Amino acid sequence: MDPENLYNNNIEAYSKELAKLKKKYNLWSYIRIAVFIGGFAFITYLSDIITVDMLSLSVLIIIILLGISVVIHQRVSDNIKSTKDIIKINKNEIAVINQEENIYTPGYDFHIEHQDISKDLDLFGEMSVFHFINRASTYFGNNKIKDFIINNTKEEEIKLRQNAIEELSEDNTWRQNYQKELIDISASNKFTSLLSFAKDRSFISSKKNTFYILFTINLILVSIFTLSIFVFSQYSFTIFMLLFIYSSVINVMYSSRVNKIHQSVSENGKNLLSFYNALQLIESKKWESELLIELATKANSFSSEVKKLKILIQKFDYRLNMVVGTILNILFLWDLRIISKLDKWREKNNNLENRLQIMGEFEALNSFAILKFNNPNNCTPIISTEEFEIKAVNLFHPLISKNEVVSNNYSISKKSKLDIITGPNMSGKSTFLRSIAINMLLAKSGSSVFADKFIFTPSKVLTYLHITDSVKEKISTFRAEIIKLKSILDEIKTSDIPTFFILDEILRGTNSESKFKGSVAVAKKLLELKSSGIIATHDVKLGYLENDFSSKVSNYSFDFILDKNDELVYDYKLKSGINTKVNADIVLKELGLVL
Repeated sequence: MDPENLYNNNIEAYSKELAKLKKKYNLWSYIRIAVFIGGFAFITYLSDIITVDMLSLSVLIIIILLGISVVIHQRVSDNIKSTKDIIKINKNEIAVINQEENIYTPGYDFHIEHQDISKDLDLFGEMSVFHFINRASTYFGNNKIKDFIINNTKEEEIKLRQNAIEELSEDNTWRQNYQKELIDISASNKFTSLLSFAKDRSFISSKKNTFYILFTINLILVSIFTLSIFVFSQYSFTIFMLLFIYSSVINVMYSSRVNKIHQSVSENGKNLLSFYNALQLIESKKWESELLIELATKANSFSSEVKKLKILIQKFDYRLNMVVGTILNILFLWDLRIISKLDKWREKNNNLENRLQIMGEFEALNSFAILKFNNPNNCTPIISTEEFEIKAVNLFHPLISKNEVVSNNYSISKKSKLDIITGPNMSGKSTFLRSIAINMLLAKSGSSVFADKFIFTPSKVLTYLHITDSVKEKISTFRAEIIKLKSILDEIKTSDIPTFFILDEILRGTNSESKFKGSVAVAKKLLELKSSGIIATHDVKLGYLENDFSSKVSNYSFDFILDKNDELVYDYKLKSGINTKVNADIVLKELGLVL
């Protein structure tokens, strides 16, 4: 089924379900009110008629009924929230397919962190490649997607990701349920406090022997007091007072530290509980691909550990009830015992960050799986066995509307290979360069790519497209270009993996003669370093390098025609050879200017 049709069908089905749930919610609202008011009226009416025992039983029954109605009402409310989230997710997919806004974060921080390549390829930020792919709610998921795109990956890891993405792409229900469980988590929340909480230990852990003795004395006193009630009751009060004084002194001694720990536990525990249902989804599914099996195994039933923490927090919260908390702390040193158990939990789960990273990796793989599902004509790249190769059939840019995009074929092989692309302004050179680079980054991420066929060698992608000056740093455009070119050459020299460069109109910040000489020098240096890539230029003389390096340099070009109204028409198709046409005079004429 067409992805957009599937999402529309989902929205329709879930909208019907939502309408039913809202009716059910209203019904149970009335039932809850009716039980409360009716029960109160019923008890008031019977209070003078029936016995105390019967009255007590009636009150108990009404309380149980009220409790049941509250629980069901809350459950329906949770289902409404869940259904709304699923509808929101499906609507978002339709929006992204139609090149509209994505509700997930665009990765502004990553744009700053990797601003050179991000500016060149629109990798991060509003309506960027990252924004187009991202379906991760958590900080960990967003970082994993960024790492997939930016970091260089070995062939084995790429294949593992491809298989995992393939498996996830086939299970739309699981993907959306996983998104739903994490949708309310803010991507800006690094859970720093939670991770610190998992690594910290309380004051009890540093004095285990001391507290072991204190707990033992407390247990002995409670046992003696319990025994005294049945055997020597005349001493019960005295023993209880001894227990009361002993426990009170200890509780007062540690009260301030207990309060701080309780606050920290409550805050961080609730944060961790937000992952509980998502963890269960990971653990409960029988995975088939090697990477997903490995990740699920590493999660290692963590949802059960989260559940244990939830129970400990609930027990710790008994202290919020003044009566219950006082009794438990007098009898059992309750708060201190719970803190001791929390220490044991933290000791067992001190690898919390690794497990949150696993959830983030599932979010990243899920995002690329959605990309694959939403673009069924995309292909899964094939890793080349050559020392360097790129071969693309009908490749295109992912951010251009499918109604407007023009695909191209392209191939380059062997190290020390240079393709020079010439052509007039606005003919498609820069877009083509970005198309190649972006699909290379997607391919080494393990993602599907926007082509009918794509064979590639995992390579370090180096870009030179968007070079700007800096008044603040006193760097001219030419100086900025030199710095960038030097960094690319240094990267190639030190890289332990193949490199692929794309350079667009190099040395534009100087005069034409110096620009040509510099461009030739850069091109020869790139060939000398046995790197491969593309240089796009308006300088057709650069294409003459093919005469000197016939086996290493090839020329390609983009063209235009004039229609019957003398207007420029571009076909955006890559062709062989040098293009000597210029369109500047025609463009200026359209502006009313004549050269």
